Amino acid sequence: MQSEFQEEVVKSEYVQAEDQSFKFVNMPSYNPEQLVEDRLRESIRQSAAQRTVNHQDDPTSVKFHRHQSYNQLQAWMEQVGIDMQQHRQIIKDVYRLLDKRIAISNRSIQNLIHFIKTFVQHEKQNVEYLRTKNNDINKLFQDGQTFYYPKLDETIKEICNYDQGNAIKILNLLDGIDKFIKEKLDFNIEMFETGISTHRDHYRKAFSNFASSSSKLTKYRRKHQGLYQRQMQGESKGKDLYHTERKLINSFLEMAKLQKTMGQAVTRLFDEVKKQEVHRYQIVITSLRMYLDKHVQLSQSKQQQISAQEELIYGLINQLESEQVIESFEVLNFLGQDIVRIVQKMLGKQPLTLPQLQDFLCNYPDAYIKLGSVQENHSLVKLRIKSAQIDCGNVLKTWKPCQIIATIDNNILIYLKENNEFKGKFFCDSSQIVQKTRVPLTAEIKCTKAGFIFDSTKTALLQLEAQDFDSLHGLLFKQPK
Repeated sequence: MQSEFQEEVVKSEYVQAEDQSFKFVNMPSYNPEQLVEDRLRESIRQSAAQRTVNHQDDPTSVKFHRHQSYNQLQAWMEQVGIDMQQHRQIIKDVYRLLDKRIAISNRSIQNLIHFIKTFVQHEKQNVEYLRTKNNDINKLFQDGQTFYYPKLDETIKEICNYDQGNAIKILNLLDGIDKFIKEKLDFNIEMFETGISTHRDHYRKAFSNFASSSSKLTKYRRKHQGLYQRQMQGESKGKDLYHTERKLINSFLEMAKLQKTMGQAVTRLFDEVKKQEVHRYQIVITSLRMYLDKHVQLSQSKQQQISAQEELIYGLINQLESEQVIESFEVLNFLGQDIVRIVQKMLGKQPLTLPQLQDFLCNYPDAYIKLGSVQENHSLVKLRIKSAQIDCGNVLKTWKPCQIIATIDNNILIYLKENNEFKGKFFCDSSQIVQKTRVPLTAEIKCTKAGFIFDSTKTALLQLEAQDFDSLHGLLFKQPK
């Protein structure tokens, strides 16, 4: 069966998930974990009821327990796949919308810089004209040696001096604009990209790690399915279905944590884009005001007060506020109604606020992470579980907490508690347990496997309670020689 966790970014994910999701109406309070647990319980019940039971064995038989445990886990994974797929798609949509906003913002600031630079270039051309036109006007009614009209010549010189004075003023204004572009606009581009790129890289790395974990989960699902099918046909003796279940669930938990990291990364990116956009918007307002100021300064020699049109533009600029940027990042404005409706349905919460959306992006997988451990504890192919300490040292004894699990496949499995590391499998019918010390009670489990030339021996030194030692002693059928 194709894994629901494989990365196929299609909009039909929403449709598929909505059709199969459990619908909630008039929820009295918001409890994400209870919401998820109720949805899973109902979905598993419906899914299990719809499955064809091909193995009507004795309810106490190993075969029956394998079949029931497999169906239970498959139903759980299917529902988890639907909800997690929805959550992941919304994360991707938020990132896509942020990426679009970043592109539009960058293009807009570049257009503004081009607009102001074009103005500067145009004014510099005027200055250059004021400087070069003197060559022509100085030749009126004279040949360079004879001045026919001295008073006219004196007037022309004053006009040229006036133009030169205006040219210097204009150059000073243009130099101020150039400085503004470098210190404000160009610097804003660099600052914007620096602030955004770090968070965008974190998201891309999280997505890459998730994709790798998703492939691993698909592999474990296939292994679990293959082992189940072989065991139901009486094959794969010595293999352990619980061990494959545990690896599958742990792989899911790892993937859910990485999806949580994706949500956290896209939330931090959202906050950074919002902050940078507010700052950039303020820079744009300052730029427009500066642009108009320079125009007014250039025209003040022609008129004593600003024109009605200039006054209108000043009024419009004064109405521009950064709150408009903040409003554009509100949930409905940013996501749109379709995505908001899906999140509301998943949370059973209406209306949806920005803090609730960010909490959903970051923490929605938490409920599944907790329920994954619950699902593993309810495995029907696990007989009993004991707590102990296992020696993990090479030279000196290093005791670490562990779980000793007896399974329906007649095996003893040992896992570290802190990281679920697998420490060994011991066959009940070919292993023995020997007490080493009384206080504290330590015992060694030993399993010897016959080889073609040499036998191989696997051991584990445990520190455990007396009743747990007796329980294990009763499970291990081979007595010490």
